[in-house]
Amino acid sequence: LLLITETGSLTSPFFFLCYFLLFAVAMLYEIEATLVLTGTFILYFLFLPGTSLSDFAHLSQLVALVMITPLAILTGHQYEASLEQKVLTKSLSRHLLHEESDVLLFLSLNLKRTLLSSLDSLSVLIPQTRVRDLRQSLTTLYSDLKTLYRSADELQQVIDRETDR
Repeated sequence: LLLITETGSLTSPFFFLCYFLLFAVAMLYEIEATLVLTGTFILYFLFLPGTSLSDFAHLSQLVALVMITPLAILTGHQYEASLEQKVLTKSLSRHLLHEESDVLLFLSLNLKRTLLSSLDSLSVLIPQTRVRDLRQSLTTLYSDLKTLYRSADELQQVIDRETDR
């Protein structure tokens, strides 16, 4: 304010710095702070000895301060919303990464191990079975478990590829 006042107050070439300050305050603080700053600027410049409301240049600068305030508040609100969106995106990606870890652990530790154990047991049991219908059922079960094991392996690869992107 000292620089602006010393270089011509409302007709100062540095008056635009007030606009930058309004935008900065709108981005960093609440709406009330921006409104108070605008009011303070207007009162400050109104009570300066050289200010004349009959002069169009002085009046237009004061009106411009009032008119720029909603734009500064809107910009500050959009900035806050984008920051919240970034935080939400990071939180969601951390959650998805945790979910991916849980699924991959289940696939590699539980499902695939159990399927391999079942397949090994069936591969030993099928040749020892003498009853034809039972052997047929065990063979069908063996092929179903084998298909399930392949699909679990494919699912693990798909999850790896999707989360690596």
